[in-house]
Amino acid sequence: MNRSKVSGCIAVVFPLVLVQCGGDDQQVKSPPQAEYRPITPVATTPRDTTPMTPASDTAQPAPAKPAAPEPAAPPAPPPLTDAEITGLTDTVNSAEISRGQLALKKSKNQRVKNYAQLMITHHSKAQKEQKALVKKLGVAPKDSDKTIALRARAAESNMALKELSGAEFDKKYIDDQVEVHRKVLDAFDKDLIPNAQDPELKKQLSEFRPKVEAHLTEALEIQAHLNKASTQTTAPGTPSTPSGSSKQ
Repeated sequence: MNRSKVSGCIAVVFPLVLVQCGGDDQQVKSPPQAEYRPITPVATTPRDTTPMTPASDTAQPAPAKPAAPEPAAPPAPPPLTDAEITGLTDTVNSAEISRGQLALKKSKNQRVKNYAQLMITHHSKAQKEQKALVKKLGVAPKDSDKTIALRARAAESNMALKELSGAEFDKKYIDDQVEVHRKVLDAFDKDLIPNAQDPELKKQLSEFRPKVEAHLTEALEIQAHLNKASTQTTAPGTPSTPSGSSKQ
């Protein structure tokens, strides 16, 4: 055996022997071990995967307030009495006479003047006959709300007519006649004839109603004639139609 190899083996074995021998005198201490504690699982809340919605979309609307009750309709006015009926018709007659007299003075249109004269004649006769009847019946004409409103409207119309002249006067006068006779005819059908209690008064009203309707028809014809004349342009060389050459 080679000497160098023997020497190497001795060098390796010798330290091992020393280590083994010293183990009896001093035990090598190993580092302290950490105390084992079992890990308790922590409860977790499942994640909400619902998509977020803007607050404005999710907010619940406030409960609707109950609708306010509809206001009760005003009670129907009581039917006109015979005294109120004669008060209304007397006011109509007086208003038509007054407006007719104003038209005779201010109008230059012969057809308008003829219509105004017709109003004076018919309503003067009706007023005279009614005064005789109420005297016979012992009825005193009395104002109603309709009579008061009609009288105020007539006064307003007269004031406006006094400020006008020529074609403007004619148009205003006839326009008013159309409006007034429509209302009066409606009153005859709904308030006067149906509510008249005395047979003679009912008969007198029924006999005058066709005249009121004829007045409205004539006023509408004159109104159409005046409106056409106000918009018509006279062709060069064509003589204009005199205002008094219309229907008499």
